Amino acid sequence: MWKTLMPGDEETMSDEAIWKTLPDQIKDKEKRHSAQTEVYYISDQIELLEDMEKEELFVIKAKNERLQAKLFLAEEKLTTVKVSYIDWKKIGESFMSLP
Repeated sequence: MWKTLMPGDEETMSDEAIWKTLPDQIKDKEKRHSAQTEVYYISDQIELLEDMEKEELFVIKAKNERLQAKLFLAEEKLTTVKVSYIDWKKIGESFMSLP
C-alpha cells in the first residue's frame, strides 16, 4: 500500500499538498452542485409550464419564455464551473478512488 520513492520514481504530491487542495475541491463541487440544482429546478418549472401551456394561457407562455432565458443563463453558468480533483492513482493512493 505504501511505497518508498526511489531515485528515478515519479514524484508524487505530498500529504500537505493534498490537504491544501481538498478545500478548493470541496468548494468547486459545491458550486457545481448548486449550478446543477438550479438547472434542474428551472427545467422542472419549464416542464410544468409546458404541460399547463396546452391550455394556451398567454401569461404562462410569457413566464415560460422568461424561464427559458433563465435556464440558458443557468446552463452557461454550469459550463463555467470547473471541479478540480486529486488523481489518487497517480499519487499512489488508488484505494482512495474506490466508490
